[in-house]
Amino acid sequence: NRVYDKYDFVLTIESPYYYQTEISQGSVPIRSVKITRHTAKNPITHYGWTDESGNVFSWFQKEKILHNEFTNTLDREVTAEVTYRVVSFDGIEIWNKTESITLAPHEKKTADVNVETEYCQLYTLIVDIVNVNEGINSHYERYNFAVVKTDPDGIQNENFYFAAHFDHYKGHEDEGLDVIRKSNTYGIRTEFGWPKVDRIGSFSYLDSDREFHDKIKNNNLHLLAIYAFATAVSGICPKPMNRSNAGRRRCNLLQKPQRALLTE
Repeated sequence: NRVYDKYDFVLTIESPYYYQTEISQGSVPIRSVKITRHTAKNPITHYGWTDESGNVFSWFQKEKILHNEFTNTLDREVTAEVTYRVVSFDGIEIWNKTESITLAPHEKKTADVNVETEYCQLYTLIVDIVNVNEGINSHYERYNFAVVKTDPDGIQNENFYFAAHFDHYKGHEDEGLDVIRKSNTYGIRTEFGWPKVDRIGSFSYLDSDREFHDKIKNNNLHLLAIYAFATAVSGICPKPMNRSNAGRRRCNLLQKPQRALLTE
């Protein structure tokens, strides 16, 4: 498996940034890099994944499929014993399976396993590949996945909203909303500020927000909108003579008693 399909490794320097990290755009202050190549420690490599968003399965799913890709890096055919183990967050092994796999020189092969459990918990997939004669003894702690107590009838907890700042994670809204839906959450708590909705001097509903809110509806989730990031949030409104037109509208809006702001 190559990084970006062509590199063995990539070296970057990241700087702290609000809510995320940013890759340095300047020169990397490293004088040199020395690479020593050793005999492959793991002649048979393993890569795993699921088809579920966030690797989250609903408990009632009959099939909880874990995909496994094995690659033989040797120039000869090799057979090995593969043991899959699923270990819970508290260290208890709840499921295992052992099977034999044969790979031609440099062959890549996929094997699927179905984890037979309905118990809701956070799990880790562990894969061991062994061939004593070939000196193969590889141990992979592959990835975490979860089984959650999704209500099969779609009943939600109306007292619970998820505070998800999807504007910081563009391009992952569909996967994130699917995971939140499986948790029986009632909806998404989000916020907006006056500068965002009144950029052109009158109330404006941005296309990007409208698109995201449509996705919320499509996942049978609700929207809890909170007005924030304005001077009035702290209880302070500028004196009337110092208010701009936008500031005057903002303060007038906040001073009216209301439970929520809804835009259809």
